[in-house]
Amino acid sequence: MIMLPTLRQIPRLARQAAGGRLNSRCATDAPMSTGVAGLEDIPTYTPDHLDKRILVQFNYFPNLQSVPEKVPQAKMAQAKSKARIAGATVMMAGTVLMCVITILFAKSQMRQNSLVEENYRRHMKYVTEGDAAQSSRLGLLTHTKTSSHEE
Repeated sequence: MIMLPTLRQIPRLARQAAGGRLNSRCATDAPMSTGVAGLEDIPTYTPDHLDKRILVQFNYFPNLQSVPEKVPQAKMAQAKSKARIAGATVMMAGTVLMCVITILFAKSQMRQNSLVEENYRRHMKYVTEGDAAQSSRLGLLTHTKTSSHEE
């Protein structure tokens, strides 16, 4: 049975066939000079005041005065991405904190008796006083007589 080479073995087999080394770059070789500097390093973006503060906050520059007039687009995109992540993290933490505050507030305002007991008492009051004493359901809530004919 003939074994075909895998994709990982092809470069090694090609080097062996060429007598050692091919004219291709290995991962350990120095980067090739292309004659054109990295296009990402060309400063093309003009940051506004907020962008400058973001660059300083995430330690791309030591202070606002040292931020140049133009910065590379890639650097600005990376800084804004970090700022978005930090903002989202702060909002999530704030949401959790507000949930805890809401729970604590609700527990402090909790009734001593259950809603079922309170509704039962209102119902019993409505039944004992009759229909004439209470002319609306609002009277059940406020415990006051709303009808004008008292006897």
